[in-house]
Amino acid sequence: MSSFKQSCPFCGNTILLKEFDKHLLSCPKRINITDLLGPPAPQPKMSVHDYLPEELREPEPTERFILKPYIQEDIISPSDPVLPVRPYQTDAVNAWMKNNYKGIITLPTGLGKSRIPMEAYKQLGGIAGAGNLLILVPKKAIVETTWFPQLRTYLGATSIGSFYESKNDIRPVTVGLYQTAIRKPWVLRNFNFIVFDEVHHLAAPEFGKLVNHLAHAKYLMGLSIKVSRRNPAMWKILQVIPRVYRMSIKQAMKEGWLPPLHVHPVIVTMNNAELAAYNEFTEKIRKAYAHLGVDMRFWEAIAAKGGAYAMWAKVGLSAFAGRRKLLSMLDSKLEPVKKIVELHPKQKILLFSEGIEGITKISKYLAKQDVHSLLYHSKMSETAKKQNLRNMWGRSSNLLLSVTALEEGVDIPEVKVGIFHSSGQADQKVGQRLGRIMRLIVDRKPNSPRWGLAILGSDGKPIPAHAYVLYVPNTTEEKVKNRLIRIHEETEED
Repeated sequence: MSSFKQSCPFCGNTILLKEFDKHLLSCPKRINITDLLGPPAPQPKMSVHDYLPEELREPEPTERFILKPYIQEDIISPSDPVLPVRPYQTDAVNAWMKNNYKGIITLPTGLGKSRIPMEAYKQLGGIAGAGNLLILVPKKAIVETTWFPQLRTYLGATSIGSFYESKNDIRPVTVGLYQTAIRKPWVLRNFNFIVFDEVHHLAAPEFGKLVNHLAHAKYLMGLSIKVSRRNPAMWKILQVIPRVYRMSIKQAMKEGWLPPLHVHPVIVTMNNAELAAYNEFTEKIRKAYAHLGVDMRFWEAIAAKGGAYAMWAKVGLSAFAGRRKLLSMLDSKLEPVKKIVELHPKQKILLFSEGIEGITKISKYLAKQDVHSLLYHSKMSETAKKQNLRNMWGRSSNLLLSVTALEEGVDIPEVKVGIFHSSGQADQKVGQRLGRIMRLIVDRKPNSPRWGLAILGSDGKPIPAHAYVLYVPNTTEEKVKNRLIRIHEETEED
């Protein structure tokens, strides 16, 4: 297979199969899709997809990757009043422009990161000045609950392209998934302005390959809650898209852009059998670290490669998953959840856990206590998830139990109470979960003297957020508790 060759349909050169895909995307005689847009040029009978070797092809798409012609009505001025741009959003745009229109912006969740690329795009003149706009995100839920409504509200986009799953509706303003872009990277060539939402995902081995397809883009922007310079893979990304602006949770709270946070530690216990199982899992993880000598984020790759170290990688990953499930299934956490819900009967509550079985167990327990709850996890259908979000907004229940599906990008307004039932200890995960409850409730009433500003409580301050963290002392859960308590001391350094 390594010596198999195939002729390029554009230049006619014979190329090794293993290099064919790379050559196809960079061939100087390759047809530029955007050159085929205007009438009376006919639509091509073949796309790049047709030229790929059989083993590299996907199932035939329902639509070709042809950028639909720009229509004047696609981008209009917003007709409804929108919230004013905040000073730090303006500062972020200016810092990005000063760095030759390339850079990563890190802000705590809840500060309106998505507004920043739209403001930059408008300042550059929209399609006429900056060209076509592509926004890439890691999860479908972020596309539909965040970017579609935000683009309509703040950019005035009435015709937005969809580039994810089987949708290949490429338009001047398009939102897509990382997963789709990595499979069909030639589509990126149609866009001069590319935004990477949750840009830290580029540190993943597969997604990081997208960096090789950005040379044509004049405008590049990354958004995230935090990027770690200690991650070698992220360091490589920062060489291409450096960080140009950042704000810490501490600074945002000090300036009044985030509400006050009250952390409530709740101690729970394990019985002897649970404690023995926890210690056994922890010992296996310790031995895996000792044999592998690398961080856990590399273990999956080691396990997939096989070889002498694969066994320990698999042992470590299995033990880690077992310990996480154990902590999410503790019986001692059920009654505290019920009591917390009773303390906040009129407020929306989000519960974060680490497993579907765990939140299902909680839901059944609460149902027996006449407490209605809603579920949100990756195994549910899209229809069911959307319905539960609507029910949360509609107040048919004030409690939503989630695993990881709500951690990034999904906006649930007016939630001020979070229960950390079981949580990973990574700063990124804790920060994202905290961001779900630390959003200012803004006055949107027409003609209100505080329109666009935070609604204040009876004490004249923004309505505070409450984080309840359930933890077993002397376990990894205590680190989550300590992380939340130290949030006031956090700086922008990482």
